[in-house]
Amino acid sequence: MTDPNAAGLQPAWHELLDALRAGDVAFTDGRRGTFDPRETAHGYRNLTSIFAFALGMYMHVDREEPRFAPSPKDPPGEKTLGEHPDVRYQWAAIRGGRRYRITGRRGDEAYLSFTVHRGVRGSGFEQAFDSHVNHHDLRTDADGRFEIVVSPEPEGDNWLGTSDDANEIYARAYHLDPGRDRPAEYRIEALDPPPPRSLQPEDIEARLREMAGLVRDMTIAMPQPLDAPNTMGELWQPEREGPSRMWSAVDNVYARGVYRLEPDEVLLLEGAVVPCDYWGVQLWSPFLGSGDARHQRVTINTAQARLGPQGEFRVAIARRDPQVPDVDWISTAGERQGTFFIRWMCPAAMPPAPTCRLLTVEALAQLSAGRGARAARGAW
Repeated sequence: MTDPNAAGLQPAWHELLDALRAGDVAFTDGRRGTFDPRETAHGYRNLTSIFAFALGMYMHVDREEPRFAPSPKDPPGEKTLGEHPDVRYQWAAIRGGRRYRITGRRGDEAYLSFTVHRGVRGSGFEQAFDSHVNHHDLRTDADGRFEIVVSPEPEGDNWLGTSDDANEIYARAYHLDPGRDRPAEYRIEALDPPPPRSLQPEDIEARLREMAGLVRDMTIAMPQPLDAPNTMGELWQPEREGPSRMWSAVDNVYARGVYRLEPDEVLLLEGAVVPCDYWGVQLWSPFLGSGDARHQRVTINTAQARLGPQGEFRVAIARRDPQVPDVDWISTAGERQGTFFIRWMCPAAMPPAPTCRLLTVEALAQLSAGRGARAARGAW
């Protein structure tokens, strides 16, 4: 009889099962907040997304001859685990110390980047940015074609450096009209692949443990903290020399807040869009689900918002359309609480801190009417 413990496989499998088994504690023990039956159901649905992400990222990969693949967090309709409906995500698992080449052609995206991550593979908390290139630095030909060498030492016109513990590349393309824009195309190839080898028991054991680590970290991160509702957090930007915070985008400036709304309430966000590649407001459920952008406006971006003469934005977060003429609306997609993120991608300057205020739908309509009267008198 084969002994699965001999190679550590059974303990690794049980570690993954234990991580999944404990995954619902964060939204059932009351320490992260109170969740109604619908929200609890979405918590369990989120656990399946975490497992699918772990499976796709760590079990079914070939780091010796990688391929760019759609992020398992990026399914059609509702994006999961913090992804954005306006963004096309691709990722490739790599190995530090190896050389690779990315070749491709730009599309109609407002922003394109490739970011190498390093650190403990399988951990959302112990990963850091390794190297990064976006379309501002990317040298292309007249048709938008490009080539990037990924290697430990500088090489070529476009280069992504890798440390010994480099483990994956995330590619992001932000779109102002994702339904109509022509997507960028790119592929990766190994420049010095090792001889072919079959998967060994220790390989499977390591991948099971990486999956378990990811499940543990992501169930710690979700549901998101929902304290201080209907307030705006401070502006922040990831540090290139710091942790990647669950694979965040290094070029973004963010403002985060929490919403908690009754059916007749709105949270009015106000601020300014400074010159940038992309600006937008996105809502997430407590479990970082985006809502289904095919059927509801759950985000808004630069091309969709009605901005003022100085880039002013007024966006109402509400459970139903308040139907106020000079205010843009984004839907909570049935959620009563969750988080919102405002982002400026590659801003020319640090944007002014946005504000938010809780209003009833009726009060928002009255505010809008008063603003309209002032505008008619020539006073904004």
